Amino acid sequence: MCHKGAKCKFSHDLAVEQKTQKKNLYVDSRDLKHEEDDNMENWDESKLNEVVNNKHGEANKKLNQTTINTGADISRYVLKKDRKKMEEQDKENQISLEELIEKERAALSSKNLTKITLQSFVAWKKRKLREKKQKEADEEKAKKDKIKAGKALGMSGRDLFTFNADACIDDEDAEDVEYEKEEGDPDEKIFEIDNNFFKFEGMDDDLDNDGTAPVVGAGNADGLAAVMASRSVSIALRNIPYLIQHSRRGGAHFAYFPTGVKPEIASVGGPSEKMNVCQAINSALHIALETDKTAVVFGEDVAFGGVFRCSVGLKDKYGGDRVFNTPLCEQGIVGFGIGVAVGGSTAIAEIQFGDYIFPAYDQLVNEAAKYRYRSGGMFNCGALTVRTTYGAVGHGGLYHSQSPEAHFTHTPGLKVVIPRGPIQAKGLLLSCIRDPNPCIFFEPKILYRLAAEDVPKGDYTLPLSQAEVVVEGSDITILAWATQVHVALEAAQMAKEQLGVSVEVIDLVTIQPWDEDTVAKSVEKTGRLIVTHEAPVTSGFGAEVAAAIQRRCFLHLESPIERVCGFDTPFPHVYEPFYLPTKWRVFDAIKKSMNY
Repeated sequence: MCHKGAKCKFSHDLAVEQKTQKKNLYVDSRDLKHEEDDNMENWDESKLNEVVNNKHGEANKKLNQTTINTGADISRYVLKKDRKKMEEQDKENQISLEELIEKERAALSSKNLTKITLQSFVAWKKRKLREKKQKEADEEKAKKDKIKAGKALGMSGRDLFTFNADACIDDEDAEDVEYEKEEGDPDEKIFEIDNNFFKFEGMDDDLDNDGTAPVVGAGNADGLAAVMASRSVSIALRNIPYLIQHSRRGGAHFAYFPTGVKPEIASVGGPSEKMNVCQAINSALHIALETDKTAVVFGEDVAFGGVFRCSVGLKDKYGGDRVFNTPLCEQGIVGFGIGVAVGGSTAIAEIQFGDYIFPAYDQLVNEAAKYRYRSGGMFNCGALTVRTTYGAVGHGGLYHSQSPEAHFTHTPGLKVVIPRGPIQAKGLLLSCIRDPNPCIFFEPKILYRLAAEDVPKGDYTLPLSQAEVVVEGSDITILAWATQVHVALEAAQMAKEQLGVSVEVIDLVTIQPWDEDTVAKSVEKTGRLIVTHEAPVTSGFGAEVAAAIQRRCFLHLESPIERVCGFDTPFPHVYEPFYLPTKWRVFDAIKKSMNY
């Protein structure tokens, strides 16, 4: 034993670990002793009454007065030992659930019950169906009223991207925005500007219901005039050249020009049927899964069809082991796709919105793009294709409208492809899936249901890194991709009608690696070039095109190369019409270049 003797808290006997119990250092031991002494186990009636009177004296007086007046026996406090007895007594009086059911069943009388017959069941079922239908109709009406009242911000994400846009039009009670001159405002020149080039009726109709969006044939002035509606708004122009008010939520800033099926495609793809971009992509995915047994499709919500319904029916036909959902983790989706591709399978990954591809930036730029190079050609993930949405949709705001193609064109090892319509969407997607390099396939989401063309139902591909001359011309070249091709076609038609200028329009198709030869050949012929894209102007891919063509075609240029792009701001919501490079801005660039 130590010199402390019995006061030592440690035992020096190896058979005894510790003399005393462990103490809680965070609790006052005096409180613990008080709790042990005052556990109410030894209380009697007098002690209980004393405590009750001290703590609840006034309440007890009222309670006693109530008891005297009503004659009721209200006992709020009992001894602890008595409470235990009462609980035990209650347990003895309780019956099981089975016994209760049998007791209640025995108490039922057949006289009070409705006899179940075929007629009574059918009547009940019809009533329930009517109630359900009425409830759904009321909910739909409430949604429409909410949209018309301008309260769409309270809608869920799925409602925002699946609701019927026709709920916003043909409303006689809705009030149009009016611009009125206030007293004291300076006099201003007021112009009447036709702004329906921003939209056309039926553009959001779902083609699954056998509806097709009105379109304009390239070079057909009457067709374009038919698309342009007669309704105008009076607006005051101050320092802003063009103020365009969306007359419809989700309206496009262009008219769609369909593409005809070329003979070489028809000979391979077989008979055609009307498809929008969404359906064309779905058809391409079906063909990819049918022809390649190693192909898998995965991403957020793709198993049930995706938020844009591009993968509808794939899981039902090919099974959940080939078409499946992933967690909401973009870097995980792409990282998994790299592993699948390295393992020898064909990986078709979907990033739900292009704006959220940046969490996967490291996987794409530092892993997928460099995998073959850093392994000396021993390994590669060329069987990886990443599908994602692209560009403005009319109501996307900051995080659902961006055009991030330039972020990836700076990375050797990746291919970046953007279609302008359904025929291209199907053929180019199949080419990306079968290409031996990792590809990023951007899909302009505003074209999902707006763009409709006769698309071959069979298997066909379109060449990558090959630009397409959509319209030939001799005076000036406009280079564009995705939706801006249609903007360029509108501007070209305006230039021909109003200025007598012959414009050549080129769709770049593959942004990286791009077809410099086709563009240079055109500029050598016309002597002028305009590059237009939705992304911001600074460091956009148009800057690379301008630098390359200026170096190669310097002696052929008649004027500086113009760029008509988005502005250097975050993508706005209500000011989206100011931001987008419309046909009017492209038309101004044509006049500026021709008058140089």
